[in-house]
Amino acid sequence: MKSLFQSLKDRRVFQWAIGYAAGGWLVLEMFGFVAENFGWPAGVVRGATVVIGTGFLVALVLAWYHGAGGRQRASVVELVMIAMLLVLGGLTLLTIRRSQPETTRAATFDARQLDETVPSIAILPFANLSADSSNEFFSDGVTEEIIIHLTRLEGLTVISRASVMRYKGESVRLDEIARELGVTRIVEGSVRKSGDRVRITAQLVDPATGRSIWADDYDRELTDIFAIQSDVAEQVARALELQLSDADRARIERRPTSSLEAHDLYLRGREAWNRRTGSSMEASIGFFERAVSLDEEYAAAWAGLADAYAIVSSYTRVPAEDTHPLARQAAERALAIDSTLGEPYAALGMIGWGRRPADEVDGTFRRAIELNPGYATAHHWYAIFLASEGRLEEAMDQIRLAKAVDPLSRIIVAEVGWVHYFARDFEQAIEGYERAVDLDSGFAQAREFLWGVYEQTGRYAEAAKQAGLTVTLQGQPEGIGGRLTSELTEAYELGGEERYWETRLEWLERLGGGTSYLGSPTYTAGVYARTGDLESAFRQLNEAVDYSADFRAFIPVEPALDPLRDDPRYDAVVARLVASTSEVGTGQESAN
Repeated sequence: MKSLFQSLKDRRVFQWAIGYAAGGWLVLEMFGFVAENFGWPAGVVRGATVVIGTGFLVALVLAWYHGAGGRQRASVVELVMIAMLLVLGGLTLLTIRRSQPETTRAATFDARQLDETVPSIAILPFANLSADSSNEFFSDGVTEEIIIHLTRLEGLTVISRASVMRYKGESVRLDEIARELGVTRIVEGSVRKSGDRVRITAQLVDPATGRSIWADDYDRELTDIFAIQSDVAEQVARALELQLSDADRARIERRPTSSLEAHDLYLRGREAWNRRTGSSMEASIGFFERAVSLDEEYAAAWAGLADAYAIVSSYTRVPAEDTHPLARQAAERALAIDSTLGEPYAALGMIGWGRRPADEVDGTFRRAIELNPGYATAHHWYAIFLASEGRLEEAMDQIRLAKAVDPLSRIIVAEVGWVHYFARDFEQAIEGYERAVDLDSGFAQAREFLWGVYEQTGRYAEAAKQAGLTVTLQGQPEGIGGRLTSELTEAYELGGEERYWETRLEWLERLGGGTSYLGSPTYTAGVYARTGDLESAFRQLNEAVDYSADFRAFIPVEPALDPLRDDPRYDAVVARLVASTSEVGTGQESAN
């Protein structure tokens, strides 16, 4: 009896296999070349690969039966085997087709799946090719201005600045960036500023194929910078086949200021504001103030000043009572110059939150989103306002919209977790906070949120660890964080929950608060409740209502206060809180 190897040899199966493999490889190479040049989807190439792979198996069957020059008609057995192989190939192709959207469009951080009919785009940081490295802010400013122009167009999803800036100076493949951000198109380019001239190159790319859809370069006087930015935005919109209205064109082509120096100062202010530290926030105020002093009709600079004054108290010891009136004045001045800006309305909503009637604040945020639906900060701040009102489903919709536009923003990712926290969906809250920590392990606010949710779920050992990391990142002297973790851990191990909360209270008093949220009267009331000191708990709550810069708006939804809600004194606190929102004054701090 012949061996299997000899039978395969006699029937020329090896020759058939080698010949088919060589031919199949050549066909796939040619197919891939054509697909790349004509911009065919990657799924078409994968489908062709499955078909040719299935054909290889069919070829082996035919070789076995006909390789020796025998029968010329296919037998029933052959037909059944070939049919089974074709069905197997078809099922494989269907599986690949169904999984394709998940692998080609899903964003890394669980961002909203974008409608395929709506173009989605990321403008990557333009490379600074200038000899002077201090012009970095200028190239970043070009990026931001193009983003701003495109964000205001309907029918286009534009990833915001905070997310795209994470790729600055990084060597990452465009298809990987597209997957992480959930976009279908990418703009990349470079800026070279020399004296009074500027050279800008830009191109629109299909990241799936690497094919350039549109490209251009500009070598002009520096005074033409606004015209260049507008032209890039308009050319990108046309390449994406967007229908631009006359109002859209006018908005894109509008020159924001007549002063290049004021524009430089504005760009420096935005760069500082986006860094979100105490010193950078104060620096941004200085830049914006100098910009509006050079051009009092510069609406964007007034809007930047409103943003800075609106949140500076979150990063410094400057009281909100001092800065929020200035934020309101700047926002109102911006709108008096250009009523189509959405950003000033978002700032007005933020500073009105907790000190003005809820329906007024709600309307202000809605107006911001109506004017600029792609402004992630408006969705973000509106979500936290809605959460404080107990409108948790609406809050989740808004924070998801914010994350779809700004998927790599550490604060937005963290506050997805915060909305889940207020909804008592603690496991999802932890997942959101941990994702924010993955983005930035030194992000104190995310560590603090983890500390709180671990406490509320009884995971005290993990809470103790996050407590130490939080106070260290918030600038406490060296060694304080380690001692806090050690004492909280020991307290829980030796005395259980009761001793943990007693030690927690001792440290809270020792640090004098020491944290932005977990040290506030709102949360501290819950700490006192866990120790059984209800008198002190309600004293803290009443202090929270009286202290306008505190997180008092979260009293109705904060899980730490659940042990107090059946006490009649709690209803009195809420009544005082509601009554106080009718006052016209400065606003509520946010967790931004």
